[in-house]
Amino acid sequence: MEATSTRNKARVIRLIDYLTRLASLRTKIFRDLDEYVQVLWIHEIPREKGCFTQAWGPTEEYDQDIWIEIQTSPEPELPTVPETCSDWSKADTTRRTSDLPELHTTITKQVRNPGWKEGAEQPPFISQTFHLDRFPEVQKAWDKYVEEKWMPWAEQYEKWKKVQQIYSALFAIRQEQLRLGEEYELILAMGLLTWQTPSNQRVKRHLVVANALLEFEARLGKFTVRPNHDGANLRPELDMLEIEEQPARYVTSAVMCHRGKKAFILRMFSFLYVT
Repeated sequence: MEATSTRNKARVIRLIDYLTRLASLRTKIFRDLDEYVQVLWIHEIPREKGCFTQAWGPTEEYDQDIWIEIQTSPEPELPTVPETCSDWSKADTTRRTSDLPELHTTITKQVRNPGWKEGAEQPPFISQTFHLDRFPEVQKAWDKYVEEKWMPWAEQYEKWKKVQQIYSALFAIRQEQLRLGEEYELILAMGLLTWQTPSNQRVKRHLVVANALLEFEARLGKFTVRPNHDGANLRPELDMLEIEEQPARYVTSAVMCHRGKKAFILRMFSFLYVT
């Protein structure tokens, strides 16, 4: 009986090996996460109003089945430049939050020609150059504007932009899902394996995945990522490794392949480096 059981186990292992190799021939294997259509790192989600992820820890405000929630808000409005400074301000620097906005040190304006008379050959208007250091009231008004209005706006704008970047990434995912339907698969992935395998394959892929669902509430401008309606099906994913390179206890799980679907991946900020 024991010998028969051993032979049956050996046959099962050989069958699993055969089916796995057969599936890998029919399915493109992605060994590097950069090959996926889009990757969103959860650690990039800012800790700002309208954002949440379970990676930060549970909270009474959100149900446990809400893995990610991102809600957009209107873009902060750039404060109006004082009229005194309007001719002097460098318009392209007012929206550049990486540094303080600037004034031109000189400007050229068309002014009335004092020597012009009707019927004269001289033009009624001439160009005249003005120097900022001769207009201290302009600099004073500008400094007040920057400190009291522009800097608070810049701080709010940077926060809004970080949220908007995540929101835009989720919006792009949704658009592709609507376009391709069931061809797309959305998964939440945890644990990043980076490894140069014995077969000389460079691997940079997640080890554990769960099926996810992306919901969009247009009226609220809100995206929610939660477990798929059919269940999260948390599982190891090792198809990027050769059979002999996979941990033995996961051999039976290796039969589960991507089914040839393109995938969007939301990856947790957790890493496993193997050398």
